[in-house]
Amino acid sequence: MAVVAGLFAFVKYYKWPTTRELEEQKGRVVQTDRNQIDGITITNNESKIELRKRDGQWFVDAPVKDRADAGAVSQLLGAIEMLKADRTIPAGEKGVQERIRDFGLATPAVRLKLLGKNAPPEILFGKDSAVEGRVYARIENADTIYIIDSELKNQVTKKANDYRDHRLTGLNTAQIGKVEIHTPAGAIGLVKTAGHWRIEKPLNTQGDDPKIEDLIAKAVNTRIETFVPENEAKAAATGLAEPLGTVSLYAEGGAKPDVLQIGQPLEKDREKLYAKLSTRDGVYVLQKGVAEILNSKPNDLRDTHLLRFNLDTVDRIRIEPEGGEKILLARREEGWILKSAGDRPANSAEVRRLAANLQGQEVASFVADTASDLKKYGLDKPQLKLTLSAYASENTAETKAGEKPVASVLFGRIEGNNVFAKLEDEPFVVAVNKSILDAVATDPGQWRDLAVFQFKPGEIATIEVTRPDRPPLTIARSKGEWNLTQGEGELNKINAESLVNTLASLRAVRWIGATTPAHGLDKPTLTIRFTTTGKKNHSIAIGSRTPEEVWFASVDGQPGTFVLSGPDESALRIQLTKTLAPKPTPPKP
Repeated sequence: MAVVAGLFAFVKYYKWPTTRELEEQKGRVVQTDRNQIDGITITNNESKIELRKRDGQWFVDAPVKDRADAGAVSQLLGAIEMLKADRTIPAGEKGVQERIRDFGLATPAVRLKLLGKNAPPEILFGKDSAVEGRVYARIENADTIYIIDSELKNQVTKKANDYRDHRLTGLNTAQIGKVEIHTPAGAIGLVKTAGHWRIEKPLNTQGDDPKIEDLIAKAVNTRIETFVPENEAKAAATGLAEPLGTVSLYAEGGAKPDVLQIGQPLEKDREKLYAKLSTRDGVYVLQKGVAEILNSKPNDLRDTHLLRFNLDTVDRIRIEPEGGEKILLARREEGWILKSAGDRPANSAEVRRLAANLQGQEVASFVADTASDLKKYGLDKPQLKLTLSAYASENTAETKAGEKPVASVLFGRIEGNNVFAKLEDEPFVVAVNKSILDAVATDPGQWRDLAVFQFKPGEIATIEVTRPDRPPLTIARSKGEWNLTQGEGELNKINAESLVNTLASLRAVRWIGATTPAHGLDKPTLTIRFTTTGKKNHSIAIGSRTPEEVWFASVDGQPGTFVLSGPDESALRIQLTKTLAPKPTPPKP
């Protein structure tokens, strides 16, 4: 029973090779599984190359100690796995022992040994065969001779340096969380925080993410051109005793950096230079482009955006113009309200437009790194202060109730096409294009919701239309129908319904602020008064037309002027009556 149970388990759990796998294995010189190989020893013309796998990574252990080229090792293992014989000379064939000596397989100079679980015997390589591109080979302690493709021998006869990793560092750009650049001119410190780069020294400010990542990529992606032999490195004028500079790359969370020392250019090739990395032995030759990192200036790496923020994290926007009325916008669910105007609905699209303008505003120039004289830039009494805040209505474990500033920016004196600006919690003064001031509406009226009226058509009960050049006209709803109650002619009920629908959901193109004589609203070209359910009175006045073919307008109870679109203005002026045809004169008897 035990034998039967064991046989059953073997049949059930043994992974039988497929027909395709059996076909592929046919003719192979050795059987091996690369996942079980943890070492490779290559004897190559009396020199020895030792490769070892540790913690899933390959290293060169001899004749130098270095990180191995994973691609080169993988290519070698693949060639071993796929090694097939074009022809086989069996061990029992007559004269095979003499052929072993003649084919250079008795004491071969080129040998390949795999280490690990189920590793095959050592592979011995002999002379080239009479057929071009083929060599003789045999397996250790076996007399069978194989004629194989010379590709594997070509890989085995590579130099040790060919198996060394030509990538300068094993880090990639995503892993790096800190960078330090040291030159005789000074030091630059960069650190990644919450996914964004900051400059830590010589000043503390936001960095330009793409520029800094490009700089890091230049170091990380640099390829080693040549591994300099130890005797040559000592003799050569590498300049690494007093390098041109160093670049230290820290992995996020790591304490020990990869420090790249950049030395002098080669005497015979000024496009290349000597370098050394702290985490690897030896001196290398790199393309001189890597030295451009040392030419970086702090201002080259600074974020050129005036400020960065995510509108989704902002709950309050406070606008404080010098000498003007303060404006407070507050988030309410998915929209915004004018908190400073009795929680009146605000133009949410205008809030998003302001955010987009602020996020896209580029710095024209970095004016001063220390704002020691704010008066010089008009920032002691800024013409405008804009504050973005998060707001918590209740205390939580993370935050206390109330406003928490996200960013606050001051705008000072205008000079030419620019205005001086400064983030309140930073010492730097910058200049930005003065057009940013136009993007920040400082009149509370400009922030109103674009919905002028929000009624259902059935809520409107009476309408009175007044024009300067004709008598007033009044219509009223009775039993669901509109009737003319004042004015001459016959009511066009279709046009009346059109007017009602336009009034009920009238929207402004934009609010422009306080009313001025130029708006023509002291002598309106059209006035419409109407009542809604509950006998509430409303009115709209239309003033003069603008060069853009829109109209100035205002509504009773809401101070300020808004812009009315041309189509809406035409809909409000629609002809409500048609002239009755004169009654025919009866014929004389």
